[in-house]
Amino acid sequence: MNTKLHALGDSQGRPLNLLVTAGQVSDYIGARALHGNLPKDE
Repeated sequence: MNTKLHALGDSQGRPLNLLVTAGQVSDYIGARALHGNLPKDE
């Protein structure tokens, strides 16, 4: 069994959100899930 760790970080490299998926799941799935958690620009 494989797993992938997808991470969303800020401009200083600090992690904002992490997501673990199965290894055979497309990277697009992880990117789409984390995209909804991006901070809003003000």
